[in-house]
Amino acid sequence: MSKLSVVLLIATVVVAIEATSVVRPNRCWDRCTLKDLQDPRLICVRDRATNSCTKLRPCRLPERNCIRRNAGKELLRETCLSQCRWIPGGSSASGPCAPKKRPVIKV
Repeated sequence: MSKLSVVLLIATVVVAIEATSVVRPNRCWDRCTLKDLQDPRLICVRDRATNSCTKLRPCRLPERNCIRRNAGKELLRETCLSQCRWIPGGSSASGPCAPKKRPVIKV
C-alpha cells in the first residue's frame, strides 16, 4: 500500500469512530405497571416556564422528566395538590396553576 492509501484508511477509521461516539438520548420506557395505573392517587406537577399544572399518576413523572431531559428542557417538579384544584378532569388533565395560598374569606 502506498502512503496515501494508508493515510486515507486511517482518516476513514477516525471519522467512523467519531460518528459512532455521538451521544444518543436515553430511551424513556413506560414505568407504570397495571397496579400503578389502578391507584387512584394523583400528584400535581408544575411547569415553571409556562406556569401550567398537570395532574399525573406518580409513576408518570419520571417518564415525563426523561422525555424533557432528552429534549433539553427544564424538569417538572411535584407541587402541592392544591395548585391543581382548578383543573377539571382526572389523570393527564392540564391547566393554569392556582395560587398557592387560598384567599381568606371573612364571615
